[in-house]
Amino acid sequence: MVGSHLPFITPADAVDEFGRSSSVELLIKRSVARCARVSYLNHDGTQSTVEQDIALHDRLVSAAPLHASPAEHQAMAVGDPNVKSGNFQGWVQYRKTLRDENVVEFVWPEDL
Repeated sequence: MVGSHLPFITPADAVDEFGRSSSVELLIKRSVARCARVSYLNHDGTQSTVEQDIALHDRLVSAAPLHASPAEHQAMAVGDPNVKSGNFQGWVQYRKTLRDENVVEFVWPEDL
């Protein structure tokens, strides 16, 4: 987790039930899902499972158009403070690593 910005990820999330370190990729996906849950669901105090977080992340990043706003909050530090990525400086925003994250032209579905 050093050199990363992962909202809603706690130190307990950084290790699995066997005490092994969780991968940064897994923690990013869980952070994206938890950011999305803020707008998707009312929090009832229950903790989501790893499987629920990954399923929500995958649904968001495979949507057409991409539901990328929950992926704007995660970032990895780069060695150069002059690097700009999204609204971060000196960090690479996770959203910017996703294919088609920037919709230039939106075409409404026919059935609307």
